Amino acid sequence: MYGIVSLAVALPFARRLTAKLTRADLVALVKFALVGNLLYYMLLTSAVQLVDIAPTSLIVGILPVTMTLAGRHDHGAVDLRHLAWPLALVVAGIACINLDVFRDVLTHADNAASSIITRLARLA
Repeated sequence: MYGIVSLAVALPFARRLTAKLTRADLVALVKFALVGNLLYYMLLTSAVQLVDIAPTSLIVGILPVTMTLAGRHDHGAVDLRHLAWPLALVVAGIACINLDVFRDVLTHADNAASSIITRLARLA
């Protein structure tokens, strides 16, 4: 589904972009896209199996912000004031995920300390 939506969004710009690219460039782009997506989803599924869905979704959810801030550092093109609402939504998502991860720790006080340490170790 991600590929179909991406293709639908990219189609209006395709003629303008492909005018500058050679056939070899397009082949390389397709290869990188396939390898990148396959590697990403293989790592994602193994992460879900190893540490569960909540920590995995936390890390995956932070990736767009991390990439934006890393790109901003190099080029200085993105003003953080324009990112206030998206960053607030990411922080809200992180809070929701963490509440879900540690909810059972709060309800079962007998193993709370060891369970928190175990979950943080798995997250790391």
